[in-house]
Amino acid sequence: MDWDKLFEALEIPKDKLEGIRPAILSIYFKDSQFITSRRSELYGLTNFVANCGGLLGLFMGVSLLSIVEIIYFCSIRLINNLKMRRTTKLASN
Repeated sequence: MDWDKLFEALEIPKDKLEGIRPAILSIYFKDSQFITSRRSELYGLTNFVANCGGLLGLFMGVSLLSIVEIIYFCSIRLINNLKMRRTTKLASN
């Protein structure tokens, strides 16, 4: 490789090249052809949610219906019981 012509083409002055020893790195491949590969995500969001639900159902006995029942008993049923208690207090007074 003619380094002088390369540095002239790149407009690098020769006085800045003192002490620099240029080198060439050559990389050779075993085959001239290659196999293309495509990478994609292992799990999408839908698969992740489905797997989490499946594992919860397997290990804890949780289902979608159980979660709805928990929400029902913690919110609607609690509010209904408080209203019933308030009406019975008003009726007894």
